[in-house]
Amino acid sequence: MIQGINKRYLEYFVVAIVIAVLILTALNYYILIAKDSAVLRLQIISQSFMTGAANARAAYFLRYTGKEASAQDVYKLGDKALYFSDQGWPVSTQPPSPLNHLTHQDCYEFWQIFLQNPEIISSPSKELDDAAIQVFAFQSACRYQLKTGDAWFEYYPWEGRLHFSSTSSSKF
Repeated sequence: MIQGINKRYLEYFVVAIVIAVLILTALNYYILIAKDSAVLRLQIISQSFMTGAANARAAYFLRYTGKEASAQDVYKLGDKALYFSDQGWPVSTQPPSPLNHLTHQDCYEFWQIFLQNPEIISSPSKELDDAAIQVFAFQSACRYQLKTGDAWFEYYPWEGRLHFSSTSSSKF
């Protein structure tokens, strides 16, 4: 009788281990899918961001059709002021400096201006716990990255270029 009970416990133990292995495998798969989804979401946001910058550029050129524009000209987009490069790309929300340095505030404002219903982001000056995306300003680029560091895109306003990078193993 005791051997029958021990055998039953052994069977339960083996079944519990098999179920635990299946759950861990499924959880690992879910984590990989969630990570890839976040990277894909940022890639889609980067494309929308660049579309917004291109739309601002088009509005700028339409305003200055037939006139000579300068980098000191301000263009109002809603309640925000934008300054443009010689090529017509939005470069700042303040009059541009002669050194062409961006500020964190410029990059934050680009996010708010170029995207419809922009997601909450954190910056070095405003660290937000619930924000999944961070913004950083370099000398000549704005970097928008996932807090995990798995993916980011950089906007180079003087060139009108966007570069997307990811450390994710899957390709979209």
